Amino acid sequence: MVGRRVALGGLAVAGMAAAMPSVMPMALAQPAPRTPRVVFINPGRAGEGFWDDVSTAMRAAADQLGFLLEIRMAERDRSRLRAMAIAAAQEQPAPDALLLVNEEQTAVPALEAAVQRGLPTMLLINELSGDDLARVGPPRRAGDSFIGSLSPANRTAGRRMTEALLDAARKNNLRAADGRIHLLALGGELGTIAGMERSRGMYDAVAAANDVILDRHLLAGWQQGEARLLTRRYLDWAIRAAIRPTAVWAANDPMALGAMEAFEEAGRRPGKEAVFAGLNWSAEALRAVGEGRLLLSEGGHLLGGAWALVMLRDWFDGFDFTLDGDASLQFDLSPIDAASLSYCWSVIGERRWQGLDFRRFTRGERRRGGDMRQAYDFSLPAILASAKGAG
Repeated sequence: MVGRRVALGGLAVAGMAAAMPSVMPMALAQPAPRTPRVVFINPGRAGEGFWDDVSTAMRAAADQLGFLLEIRMAERDRSRLRAMAIAAAQEQPAPDALLLVNEEQTAVPALEAAVQRGLPTMLLINELSGDDLARVGPPRRAGDSFIGSLSPANRTAGRRMTEALLDAARKNNLRAADGRIHLLALGGELGTIAGMERSRGMYDAVAAANDVILDRHLLAGWQQGEARLLTRRYLDWAIRAAIRPTAVWAANDPMALGAMEAFEEAGRRPGKEAVFAGLNWSAEALRAVGEGRLLLSEGGHLLGGAWALVMLRDWFDGFDFTLDGDASLQFDLSPIDAASLSYCWSVIGERRWQGLDFRRFTRGERRRGGDMRQAYDFSLPAILASAKGAG
């Protein structure tokens, strides 16, 4: 998104330079429903690790925050996702709020239908950009019911992953005969904003280094099997070119795991002869971190839906969630590596979302405790502190 981006307390605000009209929360305009009904259109399919994690965390948050949450799965079907989102925006009786993901840039028709109806709607994980942003405008542009967006700082995470990979390769002298670090990058899909932003961060880090060659940037569609196949072909090419690849950047954990499998099949030891980084905080990836095979897994966005519910709770309770009048918010992701895994595993690795105290993240709860800070803190330390204080 064009404009300022200011990091505050584990959360960032990404908005337009011009101030936007102030919009009062629903709770200040009319009594909030006793138990608001919130519909979330999940773009993933049942059994798909990341999107299952998103749903599970949202259910835990909804139970604590007093929402009736309905999750509808689009099963990774772009046409189905678009149709389901439009249907939810138009259904009778209307939900009290609608949560959408701009996966493959499909959210605009449903968002426009929701705004026309006055249905409070938020975007999460993938925000608007380019032509879509120009068409719809930012949240609260004209006091409408597009009340906000919440997305992870993907570009920052992509850069940080790359920098960690390169530092580890230098530390362990993982260089080819030409003295360079040869990097393979595995991206997701061209139409996914999150994947493109992570890749931009990777390119930022490569451009700032003078001892790195990006051999290939391949799109594996987020899939472990495809990443394994593409990495196999890359290794075959590297042998013919007399190149020793020693670093692999992957835009999600399944692709990192697939690349590691290909290296192992080629007789190369992940963590010893090459370093790998992924993103998702998946349990399998965190186990690989513990085994020393994976350098790190960035993550935190699997809680993005839960954080959106935290913000909605504030909205219904009369505590508007904007920062300095801006309703397009970003939150930072965090790496989990071998040093931090031991104190993260019981919560993150074991997916104990019910053990988190989601209420303590709300602006209303914090103000009752004397904390008047405007920014939300969705950082890893705050998550772990919430787990210690829950129950």
